[in-house]
Amino acid sequence: MLARFNDQTAPASLRADAVCIISKLCIGHDQNQATFRQADGIVSLISQVEQYARGRAVAPREKKGGLQPGTFGLSGSATEKVSPLLVGVIDCLWNSVAGNGRSEARLLSTGGIDALLNMLEVCPLLMRHQIAGLLADLCENGRIVPYVKAWRSDRTMKTAVE
Repeated sequence: MLARFNDQTAPASLRADAVCIISKLCIGHDQNQATFRQADGIVSLISQVEQYARGRAVAPREKKGGLQPGTFGLSGSATEKVSPLLVGVIDCLWNSVAGNGRSEARLLSTGGIDALLNMLEVCPLLMRHQIAGLLADLCENGRIVPYVKAWRSDRTMKTAVE
């Protein structure tokens, strides 16, 4: 499955299915999480997150002006379509890394916290909750909190707290 996910020539829907299967296999299963980590699965997921974040502009944080007719209070990135591949990648990170000390250490060593915070800055509004939830679960590990506090955006120079 990891080879299918890493195949950049495969259709995005096939890659999304592969990462969703990996995610489901890792839920609460330490051996599958270890196998995924040892196969450099975390590195593959983080590289996908980095690739996505590099290719995007900073998402708007505030809505300016009044509500437009027919928007139901949603504007900017809230109306943007969310990629099933990226939702699957974040879900897979959540299920394969969060709560597993060794996988969290691998995430730190590959720059995963920076990549997730960079993605949080540019992702559509509908994905922010998912990424923030993953980061919150990761922060239960006290070794991760200093990395979150030290992060500063390359684009806006804001910290994670701002």
